[in-house]
Amino acid sequence: MKKYFLFVLISVCSFAYSQNVKTTLTYLVHKPAHLHKHSPVLIVMHGYGSNETDLMPFSKEVAKDFLIFSLQAPQTLKQGGYCWFDIDRSGGIKKCNYQQLGISKAQVLSFISNACAAYKADSTNVFLLGFSQGGSMAYDIAISVPQKIKGFVSLSGLFVEDSKNIKTDWQKVGKLKMFIGHGTTDDLITLSDAQKNAEFFKSKKAEYLTFSTYPIAHSIHPDEAKDVLNWLENNKK
Repeated sequence: MKKYFLFVLISVCSFAYSQNVKTTLTYLVHKPAHLHKHSPVLIVMHGYGSNETDLMPFSKEVAKDFLIFSLQAPQTLKQGGYCWFDIDRSGGIKKCNYQQLGISKAQVLSFISNACAAYKADSTNVFLLGFSQGGSMAYDIAISVPQKIKGFVSLSGLFVEDSKNIKTDWQKVGKLKMFIGHGTTDDLITLSDAQKNAEFFKSKKAEYLTFSTYPIAHSIHPDEAKDVLNWLENNKK
């Protein structure tokens, strides 16, 4: 009887401290050492061809006090890995499947709402972090729903042209915390592209834009990781 009671007690406690987010997306979650109702939330989105495990070590390092959710993109690639939307590189021009991007965006937004509800997290303190194609998602989501996002980090991210034409409240977009990081020798998404991204947000009167470059190709520099850590620490509640 004692063993049965102990089993029930353990089961109840395990259920009480485990949460399942209602979603169609595969994800990983990392709780901070001291999780509370005002803990900031970080939504992490990987690059083209990767998966939800890719950025979790980096995210845990730069967002130590955050409740972190690392998401896997919904589109499966034939060569392995996942993507948020297809890219047509024929003719040397990157054509993005914006319809797929929109579907992925809807799934991410649904995830954010359900994750904050499941973990009783602060839905007014949500940040996005994306690398490469994940950075494209961060741009698009932040512009689409600036009232639901506190800030975003786009590392080596392509800014999809259709995202710039979203009908939104640009005044609220201008209030978002923004960090754009890029490698000076990136030949996949060029430094010139990144500079144009920063100029676009400046033209929209972005008040809290940080734009930093690093001597690296299409990846994340150690100094970039330090800068992201400090930026997140300074901008969380």
